[in-house]
Amino acid sequence: TVGRRPMLLYGTLISACGTLLFGFMRSVEAAIAVRFTMGFFSQSIPVGRAALADITQHAPDGQRAWCFAVSGACLSATRALSTALTGMLADVRLVGGTNYPYLTAMGAASLPIFAAAILTAACFHESLARLQPQYLQQSQQEQLLCARGGHLHRSTGTLIKARHLCCFAEPAWGRESCSLVEMRQGLRLVFVDRRLRPLTACYALNMAANGAILVGLISLLELPRAQGGLGLSARLAGAALFWFGIAALAFQLLFFKSVVGRLGILVTYRYVGCGSPGRFSLFV
Repeated sequence: TVGRRPMLLYGTLISACGTLLFGFMRSVEAAIAVRFTMGFFSQSIPVGRAALADITQHAPDGQRAWCFAVSGACLSATRALSTALTGMLADVRLVGGTNYPYLTAMGAASLPIFAAAILTAACFHESLARLQPQYLQQSQQEQLLCARGGHLHRSTGTLIKARHLCCFAEPAWGRESCSLVEMRQGLRLVFVDRRLRPLTACYALNMAANGAILVGLISLLELPRAQGGLGLSARLAGAALFWFGIAALAFQLLFFKSVVGRLGILVTYRYVGCGSPGRFSLFV
């Protein structure tokens, strides 16, 4: 009931803060805790794709697939550039000194995410406003039930919806409200929506697993050759991940549309999801 905008607002801000906090981590346990927290509270990427689905729901299939391809390409490009930047700054000690040797690199990596949060607050309008009028009418009816108490419909479950809507006052679409209020609403939604809680937990585990794969890959790249690694420096490891991002960019722009058109989105997602640990196993 609060829409995409508040979820994106607090999600991008938490991602930026979590990235910056990595520069202060001095133990594996603390780094894992920060990573899991980022995964649990930040759904900016899937919510952003959901917003794109809202915007393109009436577009032709080919155009919609192209929009998702461009969105994925932009994500791959920014990841590649930020990874390269972080790798190049891995040996720079502008702040933090020897106590926090990676604070400069992680601070630089967090700046684009902070910029994304500012752009979201300034430029992104609620995409749920593009939904069908009957959905909006249903939400208005639920809000009216909430105002009247909502106690007449326990058997149909309307009371739960009315209370859920009452927690957030009026819907987020169709109005411009304070960004901090919307962020607080989006954060609260993670806990009060029974359908969202297990999805959020699974996404947090996915983020933690992706982080573990990435840490393992970087460790392998920087491990000395005598111990079975590739012996790359931090800068070369960043460059390697940069080209990995460029390969993802090329796939999104050149092949994504045709792959989705031939296999369908569910089969494509299944191959991508199952292929993630497989790609890492190739290095091992």
